[in-house]
Amino acid sequence: MSQPHITVHQAETSSAPAAKLVAAIFDSREKAEEGESALLGFTREGEFEVHSLARVSRSQFGALEVDEAPADGPVGERLRALISDLRAAATELPAPAFGLVTDLGSWGDLAGFGSTPDFVQTIARELRPGRAAVLAEIEEDWITPLDTRLEELGGLVIRTWCTDFDEERTGEPLSH
Repeated sequence: MSQPHITVHQAETSSAPAAKLVAAIFDSREKAEEGESALLGFTREGEFEVHSLARVSRSQFGALEVDEAPADGPVGERLRALISDLRAAATELPAPAFGLVTDLGSWGDLAGFGSTPDFVQTIARELRPGRAAVLAEIEEDWITPLDTRLEELGGLVIRTWCTDFDEERTGEPLSH
């Protein structure tokens, strides 16, 4: 039996109301790879669409490393911007901030279907040295299946609406 073909949708624009940026943070690169596979599994099952995907990690010295780069061109633009912002945030955080642990999942579920305030800063705090994250731009109607699966793998899921991310960065929505 042949393996199913995985399609990462290359949308011309991802400004649909349901478009979100998702970061799933894990304790290791290996776990992040499992998280990426789980996320792509939902795509194969038709649960949601993935517009762009990347994987990053933090070295033991705190440097942000790109393990899997986002797509070139407009489709990967937001994730490239997010990675750039994470690099900047990581250099601005004082050492004690690396140890902060937050549990915004329940609050996020109530406010904006999983979006959290200070998206980049929250990811930067949680992505401590030795940890890794899957970053994705997706369209989903329901957060529970993805959250449940990634949390089973040990992941912490953080979301924001793409429009909110764009406005926080530039003061206006990103146009492709």
